[in-house]
Amino acid sequence: MRLGVVTGLEREAGCLGVFPAADRPAVNCQGPGPKAAALAASRLLADGCGALLSFGLAGGLTEDLRPGGIVVADAVVGEDGQLWPTDSGWRKTLEQTLHGTFPGEIRQSRLLGLDRPLITPLEKKDYGTRLNADAVDMESLAVASAAAKAQVPFIAVRAVIDPLDQAIPEWLAATLDNHGRPQAARLLAGLALHARDLPTLLRLALNERAAMTALRRVALDAGPLFALG
Repeated sequence: MRLGVVTGLEREAGCLGVFPAADRPAVNCQGPGPKAAALAASRLLADGCGALLSFGLAGGLTEDLRPGGIVVADAVVGEDGQLWPTDSGWRKTLEQTLHGTFPGEIRQSRLLGLDRPLITPLEKKDYGTRLNADAVDMESLAVASAAAKAQVPFIAVRAVIDPLDQAIPEWLAATLDNHGRPQAARLLAGLALHARDLPTLLRLALNERAAMTALRRVALDAGPLFALG
């Protein structure tokens, strides 16, 4: 079975560079957010992929989930409370494959799918408590929906970049282009207006390094099919 991987950011897709080019799964990155993720999923399905993986970064919604912690979702929940379960057999096989090899935390828990980032600790805690979710991203819900409509297996693997206590500057999203790539000129312009956010950005950069290291290690330990039977 051919695996299709949806990411929202090109640097997330780049984590699959741990595999030789000939062995990599099909990857499609159309940019961050649910509309881009839905487009990426539809293109992978049209190309013959028989299973979908949502892979990348997430925000933490619980105090004990720190940067670099991995969430293997047992379900994705929308803001309306609707649940989209992941494939239990595939998920269990992946967890067994990673058990004893991955050095960090791997948690099986619910993932929240939204169309926007949660930027304050209070907002994160509220959503996490109300919807019983440990992490949040903007692509997994769209990929789950596409997989369900196509009746193909789906899982989501996400690494935490911003923990519960980490606020995100509202202006930061505007520094990315349509493919989720940071633009240096926009970032410098934003910092010129919000200089006091520099410590926050430095912390986020360290968090991202931990999260990306975790994603690459998960991919390397899981293999190019991510334990898909």
